[in-house]
Amino acid sequence: MLKKFINIFLYFFIFTLTYTYSIQDYLLFQSGKVDFLNKDYSLAELKFSTYRNNFKNSAPLVSNYGNFYFGMNYYYLKNYPKAIFYLTQGVYIPKNHYMIKNPKFNFFQYKRDFYLGKSYYEIKDFKKGDLHFKNLILNYYSPELGYFEKQALEILEKNNIYYSYIKEIKYYEDFTNISKVKTEDLISIGDFFISKNDYVNSLKIFEKLYPNFDKNQSIKFKYALSLLKNKEYLKVIDLTQNLEIYGNDNLFYLRGKAFEELRNFSAAIDNFSKVKFGEYKHIAFEEKVNLYYILGEHYKVVSLLKNHKDQNFDEKVLFLNSYIHLRNKKQFLNYSENFIQDYPYTFESGVYSLIRNNLINNNKNPWDISDYNSFYLINLIVNSYVNNLKPYRENSQLEKKEIELQGLFKIAQLQDEQLLILAINNNELGLVNSDTNTEITKSAIYASGKFYDLALENSQKQKNIFYQYSNLIHYLFPKYYEKKINYFCKLYDIPNNLVYSIILSTSKFKSDYYSTDYKIGLMALTPDFSIPIENLLNPDTNLNLGIEKLSEIYNKNKGDTLKTLIEYTQGKEILNSIFFEKDGDIDLNKIKDIPLRKNIQSLMYNYAFYNSLYN
Repeated sequence: MLKKFINIFLYFFIFTLTYTYSIQDYLLFQSGKVDFLNKDYSLAELKFSTYRNNFKNSAPLVSNYGNFYFGMNYYYLKNYPKAIFYLTQGVYIPKNHYMIKNPKFNFFQYKRDFYLGKSYYEIKDFKKGDLHFKNLILNYYSPELGYFEKQALEILEKNNIYYSYIKEIKYYEDFTNISKVKTEDLISIGDFFISKNDYVNSLKIFEKLYPNFDKNQSIKFKYALSLLKNKEYLKVIDLTQNLEIYGNDNLFYLRGKAFEELRNFSAAIDNFSKVKFGEYKHIAFEEKVNLYYILGEHYKVVSLLKNHKDQNFDEKVLFLNSYIHLRNKKQFLNYSENFIQDYPYTFESGVYSLIRNNLINNNKNPWDISDYNSFYLINLIVNSYVNNLKPYRENSQLEKKEIELQGLFKIAQLQDEQLLILAINNNELGLVNSDTNTEITKSAIYASGKFYDLALENSQKQKNIFYQYSNLIHYLFPKYYEKKINYFCKLYDIPNNLVYSIILSTSKFKSDYYSTDYKIGLMALTPDFSIPIENLLNPDTNLNLGIEKLSEIYNKNKGDTLKTLIEYTQGKEILNSIFFEKDGDIDLNKIKDIPLRKNIQSLMYNYAFYNSLYN
């Protein structure tokens, strides 16, 4: 025990000597956290106690971030009352928590509820324990939640077999006891499968529910949605026939989508036109306009959009592209100027700028560039753009804050993402103003701690500045994990720019990435359940498997860059549905689905920048 007290004293003394600017609190807290993770709970408690007693205004403490770890440490020390005390207070909500569409109420929600439940069980307060375990039975899918929800169900089923029925359906796809599950719980399970994009199993749920609840709009919609996603288009149309014109907007949208998939575009447009209210109002309008555009009815597109308020980006593109097809010089020049100002660094602005220049200078065949195939045109615009960039001249304003910045870089090295975010967000270490030099430094700090997704996210917030300069644009098209990626690309004999383009378009360098369609890790892998999920989240494993798969696709497509990018990210079925010209290029305007069109354009755009910047 004396040795541990001496260790605490030495830690504290060394921190005080080494760092004249105040980051001792961060270092001491993280040192305790490391001991906790290494299962040295007694030493962790000594450090945590010293931290709480000496740094009462420290950001990790005031924000409640620390309380979770204090509570967990007490749990493993079997001091359950104190574990409950601190875990109850451990409601940590980062500033951007809701901006990233996170379903969790708070950062530690699932783990916190689970261990509060276990702590109450340890002191024989089963009623409160059950409340926390039941909090984990939710109606959406999350890999993190799933681990704790399944354990909670296993604890609850020991006293009530009912919870085993829920577990069997959600985690083993065993519907044997489906008739014994309450309606409200079946609806919740159906929502769970929908959020997981598991429409095969959501269909089983709502197919059972619908006959008894055919007047329930919500159940009918989810049943129709599940049918649609299972490509049961005729069943969707049959289910949604004879709808009342009012109050069925969402169903009219699904009916329209079913007709669209069956290529009955006039019926699709008619149903989209009936969507007047609700969450699908805007998307139904956009789908209708897009179908007119695909059908070549550009006058109709212009007519619908000209007086449409609050056009989004995609609608503005359809609007301007229609004027290009109509060769309407006056209207194109009029509307394209504002678009270029609003979206200066997009592919579309590059095309529109070239056409504007041709029209203003009365060049011969001014519209011809719009007829070029997409991949060629994107590379042409990107190469021209990159070659004309000028360097940014950094000033030395931040040199005066060198000590403070050293503190932030030191915190970054602690490898605790939330700790670093707290330090930066609390503006206590010198990064108060959001000027260009500050944002460059922030991205560098995040990258130094290997928080590459945060570095990219910060850079993308400054894209209107970073896009302008030859020595800043690489922050938007970074080569993080470069040594690892180069190693595997050499091993599997594949160009590394393919890898970076895919990562930037999918995971955005987030190593623990999960997509809504259940793609995992840096290379957005479809999970192979023979490999544990935690292994797939390891950057080395993920890059190895992803680049190996990419190499197979690349070789199968005989080194065709575009086909490789599309097949890897969208799948073979989508690749086969796209028409390729004789030169191997495509026309994006011929891709009917707007999200798919944008995804493929983003892939090509990212590849063009990586190729231009680094080759």
